[in-house]
Amino acid sequence: VIPPPGGAVGRVGLAEYQRRGYVPYDSGVSDCVSRTLDFAFADFAVANAWDATDPGFAATLRDRARDAMRQLFDPETKLMRPKSTRGVFSPRFSSTRWGDGYTEGSAWHHSFPAFDPDLLAQLHGSPALLRAKLAELLTRPATFEPGGYRATIHEMREMRALAMGQYGHNNQPSHHTLYLFALAGDPNATNALVRKVLDRAYG
Repeated sequence: VIPPPGGAVGRVGLAEYQRRGYVPYDSGVSDCVSRTLDFAFADFAVANAWDATDPGFAATLRDRARDAMRQLFDPETKLMRPKSTRGVFSPRFSSTRWGDGYTEGSAWHHSFPAFDPDLLAQLHGSPALLRAKLAELLTRPATFEPGGYRATIHEMREMRALAMGQYGHNNQPSHHTLYLFALAGDPNATNALVRKVLDRAYG
């Protein structure tokens, strides 16, 4: 696969993902967590499309997507973290540090992939514990560290302006997050939070 110029889009890092099950932070590929989860989401979507015609192929893709989640999930922080080629989590980690594994966001924005909420709840220990982590996202201070960006970018300012903790409605990786409350057993929380976003961001 020949990647497009610039390195910011397309299939950059796909070979690493296919070989290891994730894109390591020391592989020379930027935004390794974001890319891993994007590839995994694509695998899961293709698996759903292939279920009826080739269940075996679909199962292989779905297993690879799920393994990517397991690879990057840190049971200590309950967040997705960059991992090295040796399978070790990066020691340079702060949950509010942007870049360094994450595209236009921090670990809070890239730790709740939408494609397999059941596995996500399992990784957290239960649906209730997943809801607790989501609640923590919404109640933490809306602070940020520019990290790999080395300067404040507009997405950082917009997240802080919304005043909903680390929830970044202004950027795509977070658009589904509030609906995970419903999928984890609390539709009332989803209803209330979606209305809050409508009032604050669109009112």
